Amino acid sequence: MRLISLLFFCVFSNLVLTQKLTKKQYHIVNTTIANQFGTVADHFKYDMGYLNLCVVNQDTFYNPNGYNYVFKLRNGSAERLDQSPFHGSNSFRYIFSWENQLHALGGYGFFTTNNNLSFFIPKLKGWSFKATKNTPPFILGLCIKNASKIYSFNNTKGGNSATKDLFDSNLYVLDLPSMQWKKFRIKDKSILTIGKAYYLQDFTLFKGETFSVLFQKNSLRYIRLINENIGLSDESELLLIEGNSLIMLNNEQNTKEEVHYKIDFKTLWENSAFKKTLDWESIPLLSKNSNWNSFLPWMLLLVVTTVFAWFVYRFRQQKHQPSSPYSELHLKLIGLQKTTLTIEELDEIFEIVHLEPDSKKLKRTRLINELNVSKPNFIERERDESDKRRYLYKVNN
Repeated sequence: MRLISLLFFCVFSNLVLTQKLTKKQYHIVNTTIANQFGTVADHFKYDMGYLNLCVVNQDTFYNPNGYNYVFKLRNGSAERLDQSPFHGSNSFRYIFSWENQLHALGGYGFFTTNNNLSFFIPKLKGWSFKATKNTPPFILGLCIKNASKIYSFNNTKGGNSATKDLFDSNLYVLDLPSMQWKKFRIKDKSILTIGKAYYLQDFTLFKGETFSVLFQKNSLRYIRLINENIGLSDESELLLIEGNSLIMLNNEQNTKEEVHYKIDFKTLWENSAFKKTLDWESIPLLSKNSNWNSFLPWMLLLVVTTVFAWFVYRFRQQKHQPSSPYSELHLKLIGLQKTTLTIEELDEIFEIVHLEPDSKKLKRTRLINELNVSKPNFIERERDESDKRRYLYKVNN
């Protein structure tokens, strides 16, 4: 009888995670976001698989990407469990279940890439932070939970046009029972890339600019895929995640009707003969006899003292400076004489004209997303009525 119950639960969980939100569930979540953020709710992608869904014990929770809302999905409806007033600081965080609690790791928001581990407390109807040891400096990349460990790499930190973007090539492994991080070096350098993670039913896909890496969740095995060979074109838009498939919208064809197509990653996995297992090695430490080691404690003391003095200085400065939701780039766009820009005019303002096309597109998308975080719908993309193949960018003051 217990075996039958367990089998029923596994089947039921898979059915829940592969289906789209019901109309009633969509309405509840959409209305909740709209009541606080207005029309931004209509542009949110609701059916994105494990990016928004997580099974904890026997309950299925829906945590919209980038928000702190938590809904319990049951019987075709959605019950809101949280009372969170604050949102937007952890876009593309990784959610997972541990010790019968919903957890969220890392993410980006308000021009900062964080390294927080938070967990939801139903009785308090809110989130709290959980301390970890030897925490990575920033977590925004690929995360995989396997047994009692979290594997994270390809993490990036945006410089927000003020400093250089950072890429961390190290692998970080979090042991959940001890909440202790360890750092390693990945042996296969061909899977290191800047990109974005998508969480499917049985796989985790990390899409880079030219190639993607597909991981099987329960084994840490992976295959490397060339994007253009499998239909992950830069001109195609991801509409939703359905089980182990991505449903894409083809924007390359200038037709009145939308052209959709599916990329089935389970089939790609089964047909691949080039599966590898994630492998890593320890990072060598400095020799104990090295003269460098004798200076290391003093250098650490100097760094700690300098950082402490800098924080005191910044704190005193911020006490006398009013906060503003507008960055210098916001003000630059608001000060323009026109509110509708071509892609060339926008690239000129973003100072990215000199970049290669792929780098230019990636930078442009990131800058627009950052502007829209602190001021929703600040820049909206719309079709050029005179040429349907082109887009115009509308600045909403």
